Amino acid sequence: MLPDSRPLTPDSQLTSSLHRATTTIDELTRTLTNVSRFSSPEPDNVTTCCCGREDCEASRAWAEIKSKLESRLVLSAEVGRALLERHEALVRRHKKEIPSDDEDETVSLRPSVDVRVAELLKQNALLEKRLAQALMHTEMGEQSNEELIKELDEARTDVARLSSQNARAVGLENRLAVTLQEKDDLRQELDSATQRARITESRIVSYREKCGWFQLSISS
Repeated sequence: MLPDSRPLTPDSQLTSSLHRATTTIDELTRTLTNVSRFSSPEPDNVTTCCCGREDCEASRAWAEIKSKLESRLVLSAEVGRALLERHEALVRRHKKEIPSDDEDETVSLRPSVDVRVAELLKQNALLEKRLAQALMHTEMGEQSNEELIKELDEARTDVARLSSQNARAVGLENRLAVTLQEKDDLRQELDSATQRARITESRIVSYREKCGWFQLSISS
């Protein structure tokens, strides 16, 4: 199987570097631990020459070599500990700098959803206001229509008896026709406003369901 030749992203490069550093530091830690664990007390004559004299040249040379090795071992332990602390700090910073994808998506989507819901609520309030005005105008038109019909009946009765009031009756009929037309227009406007209100309400319900789903996904 061919190795993946795709270029590494900054995040994947940082993760790979942290993984290599973790492996190296873990190996150093295990080595230092093994050295400390399996070290045994040294005999008093470990650096003493075969002649048994501690002040001979060979004994002094072995003692100097032993001192250098001990110093290097202590220095290696300190370097390993410093590298381990630095590695832990890098891991903590790496975790803080990489947010969750779900949180990014939720945070990016939530403002747009809130703005859209606010716009729909504003439109719904405006449509409800217009609907109330249309209902009021319709009621007033119906009352006016009833009065005009009554006047028209009276006028027709008077026309039968008095031909001089014919012009007034014609005027009343014209007013009735205008009122009926206004009534039809108001009813059409009412039907249109009612339809828009229903559409707006359905959109609000849909966006509320989406908001609930987003909140549920965040909480889970």
